[in-house]
Amino acid sequence: MTDSEYHALVRARVLEMSEEDMRLLLMEIADEQPADRQDAFLRRLGVDAQKTRRELSDEKDHVLGEIGHIAAGEYTVKSRVNENYDDWYRPFEPQILYDDRNGAFPKIRHALDYVCRCIPFGLLEEAYEVSLELAPLYVFDDGEYRHDLSVQELCDNEIIDFDFTKYRLAAARAALECAEKESREQEIYDALTQGNPHPRKMLDEFFTTGPVFRDTGEFLTSWIRFLTTRKDSAAADLLDEAVDYLDDPEKLAFCARSFGDVHPMLYLKWIDACDGDEEILSAAQEALQAIPVDFTIRAQAAERAIAAAKRLQRPPEEILSLTLEAFASETTVSNLFSYLLLLMELDPEGCRERALSSVREVLSHTEKDEGDHGDEPWERQKNRLYCFSRLLIQFLTGDFDSVLGEDLEKKEVQSSSFLSWELGRACGLLLLYPDGVPCGKGLAATVKREAVRPWYDKDGETFLTSFLAWKKHLSLPAKQQEILLRILGQDIFQEMERIVGVRRKQYDRCAAWIAALGEVREARNQPGALQETLQEAYAAHSGARRFVEALERYGLKR
Repeated sequence: MTDSEYHALVRARVLEMSEEDMRLLLMEIADEQPADRQDAFLRRLGVDAQKTRRELSDEKDHVLGEIGHIAAGEYTVKSRVNENYDDWYRPFEPQILYDDRNGAFPKIRHALDYVCRCIPFGLLEEAYEVSLELAPLYVFDDGEYRHDLSVQELCDNEIIDFDFTKYRLAAARAALECAEKESREQEIYDALTQGNPHPRKMLDEFFTTGPVFRDTGEFLTSWIRFLTTRKDSAAADLLDEAVDYLDDPEKLAFCARSFGDVHPMLYLKWIDACDGDEEILSAAQEALQAIPVDFTIRAQAAERAIAAAKRLQRPPEEILSLTLEAFASETTVSNLFSYLLLLMELDPEGCRERALSSVREVLSHTEKDEGDHGDEPWERQKNRLYCFSRLLIQFLTGDFDSVLGEDLEKKEVQSSSFLSWELGRACGLLLLYPDGVPCGKGLAATVKREAVRPWYDKDGETFLTSFLAWKKHLSLPAKQQEILLRILGQDIFQEMERIVGVRRKQYDRCAAWIAALGEVREARNQPGALQETLQEAYAAHSGARRFVEALERYGLKR
């Protein structure tokens, strides 16, 4: 190929390329430049790297001097309350105004920007020195508010317009190269987590920002070892990212066995790195033995084990046992039905008693959810149940004595009753409905609406199908069924009295419950019960036009 042909082809291709493709090509060419050609390449891009390095190096003393004046209290600010602030009408105005007569805020922004500008040019010592002075810095407030401001607060509250995440990364990158070896990991951790309890996915940029870091492997080993000594959320997030760089089942197995008691997610990383279902199952079973049963993350190890066991065609009882382990560590309705449906297949005669025994054992070791878990790392979150969730699981299992024993002795339903909760009420009606899948408008509407919850399933169908399949193994004596139906009727009509005339938006939902009650009564050999139930509601509130219209949508005939 001649030179003219070569240049003609290059020109034609360049003219075809998009702006984004051109940027990517330039970056590839930049990455291919040897160290002794990088400055020359930058000059062709219009960047005089040597000149910029000299200017940045000369600027360091000036930046440190500005920080020193602020730290010594020579440059202060005066705060005052913004009289025009209103959290409703003017929520975007600052609540506190600052008189920055000495320009402390622009000086801090300049220092932050300086650290970030140093990194790409390899001035890590300069960036490190300035970042050490910025870390403890406060701007003193001698005004009305009297609240001294940290650098991180200034950025987070947008008093200074600067991306503090960008600064964190630059400060950490400088510490990586310049900190003393015995304190390096701690300084990097402090930089990455300053005012940021959940740092995520920073190492990719960390290792590709500025000069190439030569000792990535050695650093990762010491970095992971450091993070495994800490139990906080930030350490868990950073460790989650760091172990992804290992990508070696043997190293991950070592980390899991050595540090899994502090960071159980290491077991999941190991399982996911395994090759072949035998290895996956073996690693998952080891995780189930090592992770405390009350950690919800253990259920994820159980789910991986179940999937591998199914692919390996392991005995059904082994898969059932793993399914129970998932339920024991994450006690949800979904996990309950996974266990119950499999148990039905394996032991149709004894499944009820086995289910009752297993679920009672699980619930006896499950904590109550008090709602305040503090800063609990995601990997150490515990399996906790709200009172209603516990009652729902007992009801669905068929432990009626625990859930309904007291209710069935009362003449009126109390507000604390399980049946006063709408999903509990829907389950009660479903249990009493004798004809399989409900076909009436009311019961179908209420069941679907109540079962469609984020913690059950997307459309309610899975919940309904699972419950109906399991219902044939549930038995409530006929007398107690009649008492339960009466209690449900009292509850539904009491709710009607609280809604009609007060909450019009709930009329349709209320009418659906009334229709559902009538449909269950009619299905239980009470001909005409649906219309009678709707007529009873109509007689009580015939003057409420919109409520009557809602009843008509569910079958009321006037």
